[in-house]
Amino acid sequence: MNKSIRKIFIDPIEFLPLFLVYVVFKILPLRLSSYLGGLMARTICPLLPVHKIGEMNLKKAFPNWSSKKRAATLNRAWDNLGRVVGEFPHLKKIAQKYTEVVDLAGLDSLEKEQKSKVFFSAHMANWEIPHLILMDRGMKISLLSRPPNNWLTRLFFMKVRHDPSVSIILKGREGSKDFLKAMQGGHNMGILLDQRLSEGDQVPFFGRDALTPIVPGRMAYKFGALMIPVQVERIEGVRFRITYHKPLKLKKDPLDTARDINKLYENWIADRPDQWLWFHNRWKI
Repeated sequence: MNKSIRKIFIDPIEFLPLFLVYVVFKILPLRLSSYLGGLMARTICPLLPVHKIGEMNLKKAFPNWSSKKRAATLNRAWDNLGRVVGEFPHLKKIAQKYTEVVDLAGLDSLEKEQKSKVFFSAHMANWEIPHLILMDRGMKISLLSRPPNNWLTRLFFMKVRHDPSVSIILKGREGSKDFLKAMQGGHNMGILLDQRLSEGDQVPFFGRDALTPIVPGRMAYKFGALMIPVQVERIEGVRFRITYHKPLKLKKDPLDTARDINKLYENWIADRPDQWLWFHNRWKI
């Protein structure tokens, strides 16, 4: 399809439902918005083709589980994902009033260190909250994000996420340059490292090779940055616990660092499997 035609006609049509959903969830109270998002997702999404990917992934990760247990886990995973959507307009309120923070990293002392801090998390519970906690502490941070294909959606997310303390680095060739500059300048970074990256290296994940990003670990080691694991858990409803763990011990070989990160993710996911995003093709090589 011609790019101009898509930009003028198709993208606005695709963007409109997203915008309307956002407006409705923003008007609704937080708890109701979260609940309805979860209800819609667990009702509709199991009928979509992507549900098969979730079934396949869960079977690879936990082959000994019964089909009944896998089905129940995926149903709750859809509920969690729907809640994430419903909670998106209310993130600051969640961060300030409904989130317990466990600081094992010693954030106060880390802030004084003149080196880059790479806060890495996974697509678990509500992964949009951790950087808001850091912002409330007065910390500036750059988020590495995959840009939506729809240009209106991209502008919309840039707008609603806008804050003087946050900058967005888009993944891709230009984003890689910005990421490098940020590391060299000692800036703080926020990044999710649990999804498949086609340019990544094969690293074991739940006993199977999965394409995994290794560049952040390589850059962190090169520039003496700190990589801080950030674990997000949904405790109940819209209540969360976020644990900032002690900085990861970086290895000279970035593949070794990537293995350690994947192992961390395995532990987090095994503890709360219904809160991970199972619906992307993680093990595609």
